[in-house]
Amino acid sequence: MNINLKNTSISEINLSSVEFDQEVKRIISAANPMAICRNEKSDFNLENIALLLIAFPIIGYFKDEKFLLCSGLFSFNTIVQMTKDSANKIHVISFNEKPKPKEIRKLFLTYLVSQLVNQFFIADSQHLGTLLNAWFIKDENAKSIQASAEWQSLFPNLTTKEVLSKHIGIRKRNL
Repeated sequence: MNINLKNTSISEINLSSVEFDQEVKRIISAANPMAICRNEKSDFNLENIALLLIAFPIIGYFKDEKFLLCSGLFSFNTIVQMTKDSANKIHVISFNEKPKPKEIRKLFLTYLVSQLVNQFFIADSQHLGTLLNAWFIKDENAKSIQASAEWQSLFPNLTTKEVLSKHIGIRKRNL
């Protein structure tokens, strides 16, 4: 299965049915991206959950009665912070078939790094370096993770720490 919109549908689920896919759990356990988020409750307007989910969807697949999240961690966290009733229903994008672990990893890493790097979510090079080095596997002969095959398959123009730090506008020292 290739990850694409032809293999998806929009589903309505209870917030309480969301769990994390095993590959997502592995990445989070290596370095939890939620550790760099605000710990206070979001001041996002509860009436705008639909807008949040259109802009930053929660994506996953069904396994029995559970919805296993593959992308949309920050949206999910915001909604959980805002709502007190886990029976609230939300709309998600669901894969019609379970993706392969390699595809889930690629999707979740693309989501995380896009949020952290392209959306200027974090500008602290030490935090960013810690997260990226925990999430990505550095190839044996590569000088950095930016030179690894995995990184290059996602971000082919960000080839070195220098290029990445210039793209973000931070010092490369701690990357």
